[in-house]
Amino acid sequence: MTDFHSGLSSKEALSLERRGLSNRERKIKSNSYFAIVRRNVFTFFNLINIILALLILMNGVDFKSLRNVLFLGVAICNSLIGIVQEFRAKHATDRLKVIVEKTATVIRDGAEHIIPTKKIVLGDIVVLTAGNQVPADCRVELGDCVADESLITGEPDGVVKSVGDTLLSGSFIISGTCRACAVAVGENSYGNRLAYQAKRIRRQKSDIVRTINVILAAMSIAILPVGTSLFLAQFEGDNLTQAIYSTSAAVIGMLPEGMVLLASTVFAVTAIMLARFHVLSQDLYSAEALARTDVLCLDKTGTLTEGVLEVGEIVPLNQDYNDSLLADFANASTDRNPTAIAIKGYCHGIASQRRASNFMPFDSHKKCSTALFDDGTKLLVGATDFFADKLDPSVFQQATELSSLGRVVLFAKNNGDSFTPLALITFRDKLRPTASETLKHFAQQGVSVIIISGDHPATAGDVARRAGIAGWDKQVDMSRVKESEIDSVVASNVVFGRVSPEQKRNIILALRRAGHTVTMTGDGVNDVLALKEADCSVAPASATDIARDAAKLIMMKNDFDSLPQVLRQGRRSINNLKRSISLFLIKIVYSLMLSLAFVFINESYPFEPIHLTLITFVGVAVPGLFLSFEPNYNRIKGKFLNDIFTRSLPGGIAIATGVIVTALITPLLSLTHSEYVTVCVVASGVAMLINLAKVCIPFNLYRGALWCAMCLVFLLGVFVFGWVFSLTALSSMGFVALGICIVCDILVYILVLAVTTAFVRRKNL
Repeated sequence: MTDFHSGLSSKEALSLERRGLSNRERKIKSNSYFAIVRRNVFTFFNLINIILALLILMNGVDFKSLRNVLFLGVAICNSLIGIVQEFRAKHATDRLKVIVEKTATVIRDGAEHIIPTKKIVLGDIVVLTAGNQVPADCRVELGDCVADESLITGEPDGVVKSVGDTLLSGSFIISGTCRACAVAVGENSYGNRLAYQAKRIRRQKSDIVRTINVILAAMSIAILPVGTSLFLAQFEGDNLTQAIYSTSAAVIGMLPEGMVLLASTVFAVTAIMLARFHVLSQDLYSAEALARTDVLCLDKTGTLTEGVLEVGEIVPLNQDYNDSLLADFANASTDRNPTAIAIKGYCHGIASQRRASNFMPFDSHKKCSTALFDDGTKLLVGATDFFADKLDPSVFQQATELSSLGRVVLFAKNNGDSFTPLALITFRDKLRPTASETLKHFAQQGVSVIIISGDHPATAGDVARRAGIAGWDKQVDMSRVKESEIDSVVASNVVFGRVSPEQKRNIILALRRAGHTVTMTGDGVNDVLALKEADCSVAPASATDIARDAAKLIMMKNDFDSLPQVLRQGRRSINNLKRSISLFLIKIVYSLMLSLAFVFINESYPFEPIHLTLITFVGVAVPGLFLSFEPNYNRIKGKFLNDIFTRSLPGGIAIATGVIVTALITPLLSLTHSEYVTVCVVASGVAMLINLAKVCIPFNLYRGALWCAMCLVFLLGVFVFGWVFSLTALSSMGFVALGICIVCDILVYILVLAVTTAFVRRKNL
């Protein structure tokens, strides 16, 4: 054991540091910036895009080829968005740490030295005074102090530490001075173990991300064999150029890149909108996670409460008590601990009747503060258990019962041999002014609220009661709960007290196993494991570094009344994305169906990349973007993947059917190739506009104007700028074919819509 007077020698410290026994954090390898760029640029879909563009340009660089490679713009945007998001994630991960102090005072070679905290080695004697953060797990060797471990353990009260007691890294010294020996440093310290565990926890992917990944995986499997088969079927004799254009159009139609770009854009804009409410989004899809939440887990301190105490109830024990006596003590006090501050706040405006001659601050051994006055009066405030031998048993019992709801101190008068208890003063966490209204909003939205706290369950329950949380009386002391009992305990309680950091995480996991989408709020090191496991995590700006870095959303004004706005914005984003992404999926559905069909149909594939530009612009891209920003705060129901597929199948199948019918009747009506192509493009565009009308129902001024604008753009594209899109004028037989195709589109659309609607209704029963 290191001598606390002389400490380690410089030679011993250097040897320990070389052996890896220093306070350095365990480094977790993260992707380099080059690796991130490489992963986002050299993707399978980017490769497909580049190959298609090169094949088109190899046949000559002219107006036709250049307009047919405009699809590369979407691929470039996708890559840039992915790179920016991963850069942000890497930066946040690399900053993840618990210890914020940069230097510490240690004893080496018999003298005090100020060194970086990362240079502290096992066995170092660290000098700690009021205001210092403990840099490593230490054992007190000399002196005593009061430590605030609330950000580590969740316990709100200062803890007296004497010789032999352990100080946890990341806690703060409130008062006192001590010398402590570092017994666990670096990756082995309590705080850094939590930080390491937090870094290893994977973020939960959003339902939208999972859906897009499923579609990407499916298309990755389908594109090569389908595209190759179509190319071989279309390639005959000298028509290599046309086969390349046709196959490129089919493959581009099957690429879901526009869907990825739309989702990224919508959530990026949502993050900007959240910033107006002083909410910082650290995760692109965090608003979606909160919007889907049906259980909100709150850490009491700093979330529902302001992190300060206020005087709750004063129970007089003697007729001599009056508020002016307490005001005398408050005005004399020089203490700055939470209890003293609360008493001063309670007595604000009450005139003092006596002049203090001396004040003895809180003493960790005597557990009280004492004020002496000129008239000989001696008033004290202290822990009831320290004065148990001087109290009537009934008074002590009363104090014990009150302590379950919060901190309780004794206010007494002590004149010589006369000890007179005056009152029991209770303290409670000060509730945030907006807490009740915020929780009421979540209750109205069908979101259950539970409290997870390191405090006594009765104390946390009292806060829940004052905040208006339903079921506040369903409380459990988690220090008495076994790990095997967590699932059943979580299912039957609302307030969880005496919760360890590991138990907080296990509660979140139990809720998720039960099928809930969980949002967790917290501000301390003890919350970080739960924050990382939750579907959505929220922290105030005043939280510890590690809690902020673990959170997806940060409340910049330290006030959680912004959460309802985040809920609204998230619901709007998801509801509108369902509608918008279903439009993109229509293109994938009909492109895949047509690619398979034209392997067997003895007719050329009708579309070139430029044709899809017109159809996608009026039926997918522009309306999808504008609809994604419309107010829509309905509660989210159903799986994202199921929802968008049932919305997209009618339009996709209808367009594919219409094109196939046109291909089959073209020889019968003696249509030219140009007329055949024009009929397919126009009919497909009309079908997309019909589907857009269905999406816009019920029409309002905004959606009506959008639909009319798209119809106008399409008409201009066909009749004014038809030459740009390789369209031609139709003969009488061409108009007949167009009519047949449109009728087929409408009939098939109605039929498939009826089937999918019936399926959805049955699914929801």
